Amino acid sequence: MGRWFEDFTVGQEFRHPTPRTMTEADAALNVALYGSRFALQSSDTFAQTVGLPRAPLDDLLVFHTVFGKTFGGTSTVPPGKAPDPRSVIPSLRICTLW
Repeated sequence: MGRWFEDFTVGQEFRHPTPRTMTEADAALNVALYGSRFALQSSDTFAQTVGLPRAPLDDLLVFHTVFGKTFGGTSTVPPGKAPDPRSVIPSLRICTLW
């Protein structure tokens, strides 16, 4: 059963069966692939001027990692076995322009 937004509390922890530690290498790869969006996540020096010990991880990197760990079962479909989108979304109309 799912939870509503109001069911969550600040500081609440969720234990995943396969924990994941985010490292500076993850942050560097994320910046290399997608670019940096904000100064705070880009520079340790800037982060220290606002009172942080070092630059925090990018919020979207953390979100996508947590989302992927939480809904890992959706990404384990073997190649060629994915359901037909028309059966998943009945109102979807697929058009081909020639």
